[in-house]
Amino acid sequence: MREAREEDCKAVFELSNDPLIRSVSFSTAPIPFETHARWFASRLTDPACHFLLFLNEGELAAQIRFAKDGEDVAEVSISLSPAYRGKGIAVSLMKEALESARMRWGISRVRALVKCDNGASNHYFLKAGYELHDRTNYKGSDCNVYYYRWK
Repeated sequence: MREAREEDCKAVFELSNDPLIRSVSFSTAPIPFETHARWFASRLTDPACHFLLFLNEGELAAQIRFAKDGEDVAEVSISLSPAYRGKGIAVSLMKEALESARMRWGISRVRALVKCDNGASNHYFLKAGYELHDRTNYKGSDCNVYYYRWK
């Protein structure tokens, strides 16, 4: 696990445009590289963003990104590269990332928004220790709102 760097822009771009990732995202349209590059650069310098990459022999396995939202909560986003899906590693990666975010900001809660029809992600967040808190509509999609709280 390490923080994202400038040279990671292309690998994160390719993961972000993976067809499965796009299909479960709140914006399903492919992302143009120029748009991604501007967004990526802004995330690297944003003190409210904690952008972690998990690598295996230099290959991007996953990205987990936290956006601090208020004093005590951050919102999480996770994407696994196709070769690492279904391997049973995502929960342990999330645990490591959660501890990193907590150490960085001293937060006590992390929120995840997941489309209701995304069965795999809904199951994943429950397995990773998140609790279903509410339902909402976000960007036109019905979503489950999960929270992770340290005990």
